Amino acid sequence: TGHYLNIVKQVLVKANPTLDISALLLAQAGMAAEDAGVGCVQVKYANNVVRPQTYIRKIFGDAAWAPSIGQPNHPDYPSGHSTLAGATAEILTYHFGDNFSFTDKSFVDFTGSQHFDAREHSSFTEMANEIGESRVYGQIHYPRSCVDGQALGRKVADNILSKVKFLKE
Repeated sequence: TGHYLNIVKQVLVKANPTLDISALLLAQAGMAAEDAGVGCVQVKYANNVVRPQTYIRKIFGDAAWAPSIGQPNHPDYPSGHSTLAGATAEILTYHFGDNFSFTDKSFVDFTGSQHFDAREHSSFTEMANEIGESRVYGQIHYPRSCVDGQALGRKVADNILSKVKFLKE
């Protein structure tokens, strides 16, 4: 959740809304990301889909195959990062529209530019899509896990936006 709230912070710095709108957006994004994470884990263990590494090793018999990035030790479906990205993108889109360009410098600020580049995004949807695609390219998720994860995150965010009311909304 920390990376996604840092994205929200960077968007807030660029958009410069009033303090009450900033507080509202951070509260909604925080709730959406946390609830999406809980929902994601529930769906993961209800479905218990093996990750690509397990499938390739067992079905294709390549016992030494490993993904290009580290594989988490929980089920594949849905993608956790895609779920959180979908929730965050939905909250940000609700407040700023989808055609909002921004630069995610989260990992540059944390680790320095020698490790990670800043990521330019032309929209919140493009950001969420790239996050999911990176997990497919990293060989730790199937495409469907990322697409469905993003949809789950957006649904959770829609529920937060439609059901949780704040006093000055």
